[in-house]
Amino acid sequence: WVSANSSAGNVTFTSAYTTNVYVVTATSNSVVNTYQAAVLSQNNTVAVIRTANVTSTNVFWQAIGY
Repeated sequence: WVSANSSAGNVTFTSAYTTNVYVVTATSNSVVNTYQAAVLSQNNTVAVIRTANVTSTNVFWQAIGY
């Protein structure tokens, strides 16, 4: 998980993918609309996850790649 808000929430993968990450999913632990998570970008080392709220919330993520 990562603590994410409207300006923070980058995930650095513990082991870089050789080629690239194929998909990153993110799910917030809150039902409030402004806390819903979005993956803005990803590459073989980092995923950028944000919510629309300025207050942080836990976001659970999963990455699949090669």
